[in-house]
Amino acid sequence: MGELSKKIGEFGEQVVDDFLKEIGWGQAQKGIQLTNLFKDKYDKLTYGIDFLVSYECPLIDNSIKNILISVKYHKEKYPDNYKTLAKAHLIELSEMMHSFDFSEEKSGANQMLNGNIVEDIGVLIWLCHKDSITDLREELKNIRVDLPYDRTKIILLDNIQVDFLLTSIFFIKSIFTNPGFEFYYPNTGQNINPLTKVNSGVLLPIEFISSPILPFKTTENNIITLSIVTSESFNKNNLRRIIGLAQELSTNLPNQILLAFPDYDELEHLNDFNIVKSEFSNNNFTGKIHIANYNNNRFRIR
Repeated sequence: MGELSKKIGEFGEQVVDDFLKEIGWGQAQKGIQLTNLFKDKYDKLTYGIDFLVSYECPLIDNSIKNILISVKYHKEKYPDNYKTLAKAHLIELSEMMHSFDFSEEKSGANQMLNGNIVEDIGVLIWLCHKDSITDLREELKNIRVDLPYDRTKIILLDNIQVDFLLTSIFFIKSIFTNPGFEFYYPNTGQNINPLTKVNSGVLLPIEFISSPILPFKTTENNIITLSIVTSESFNKNNLRRIIGLAQELSTNLPNQILLAFPDYDELEHLNDFNIVKSEFSNNNFTGKIHIANYNNNRFRIR
């Protein structure tokens, strides 16, 4: 049984390793053994950091992000006692972050990076092998846990969110023949240094990883496309909001704009699409907008 658990764990880490490469986190350090620096508070002698990603944040000037990733993987569906397990996983990750904050591993990870503002963020990637309809993040959003380290910030990724991120990326890859794509980095009011500012890149910022909206920039035949993929269902209110976001992000950058929903049906929704577009006064902007269902890759931009 122990050997099977080890094999399942290794398989889960490989799944996550592949996922991290897709979101531009392929530079992650793996399998770090971190000494518990607070043995008077916590029982463990060491902690295992499955993956550690450190990077200069493109959304905040002079900022470094350290992402401590803990992977939990189940052969079947999520266990029935997932709430109890979640508390244990979150507490362990919080303890790990406490020691990391004062560790040589943190100093080493940041040695070659430029930035005075350093933030450590934990990511619990909790997946199961069999398809699951359990929206783990929704089920756990109101869970109350007394975390041992008060500077703890943890993001949970489950099957549903990881599937959305990967499906979005694969959709963009299928639409554009140029294999290169980049995540779009909006103006935040905190990334204003002209010497370091970039508006897109291959690295997905941690700020986007749990979002239901993912922006991309692609360039093909000198045509720049801003794509916004969302896991939210198509309706006029959501469309209106996404078009407003596209207008805010575009700033005259793209030649065309692609909006992708999980359930858009041209036969059923085309009139609603045209009605909402007509509500925006900038015809030059709305004329650039295309719409698609990212679960139906028959769509091609013309």
